[in-house]
Amino acid sequence: MQYLDEDDPTSRLSEEVSGFPQDFKLLSWEPVLYATFEIPKEFSSGLAPLIDCILREYFALEPEYELSYHIEYHA
Repeated sequence: MQYLDEDDPTSRLSEEVSGFPQDFKLLSWEPVLYATFEIPKEFSSGLAPLIDCILREYFALEPEYELSYHIEYHA
């Protein structure tokens, strides 16, 4: 995901996004650029609501936002 801050993404997202899972593993990140997380497969059904929370609570988008996205699966 795009990451807007300079501090640790896991801590920041845990503070700003309600219900951000603590078991997501931070794989890599670049301050003010991106953060990549490994998400447990069993969480896949909860991914859409989490993305919505991130968009509204971290990126401060209005509830009527529109979005296009791409999901990559890595083995």
